[in-house]
Amino acid sequence: MNNSNLTPAKISKKRIQPSLMLQALAFTCILYFCVGKTSPNIARETSQNVESGVTLSAAVGNSVLLDASKRFGLPTSALDISDAQSHIWSDDCLELGNSKSAKCKEMLIPGWQIVVNSDNKRWVYRTNISGSIIALEPDKPKNNTK
Repeated sequence: MNNSNLTPAKISKKRIQPSLMLQALAFTCILYFCVGKTSPNIARETSQNVESGVTLSAAVGNSVLLDASKRFGLPTSALDISDAQSHIWSDDCLELGNSKSAKCKEMLIPGWQIVVNSDNKRWVYRTNISGSIIALEPDKPKNNTK
């Protein structure tokens, strides 16, 4: 047999390819076994504001205004959104339920915290990113200090 057609460049390329394949396989395994191993504390920290630059869609805003209108018996024209901040919630109850109950599944849910105003009233809503899940935050107890 004549091996003269295999130049040193071709031989070295053949040696490099299995090495790159092994590296890619190792990297894939590392990613596979590390995904989903986020501790609850890290997940809770991510519920803080996400970098701004994302704007609330009209569809999500309108869904929240319609919910407030039905819930409080006010026309949507009497309601306005004064603030909307993107958040990543740590469970599918938007951190408003007991995440240890069977109803709330721990997972990262991108969404919004939206403040709705009407005259001197203020309500805070939480939604997922599409607005298909809308929840009203419970009223915070007021301190009766004299």
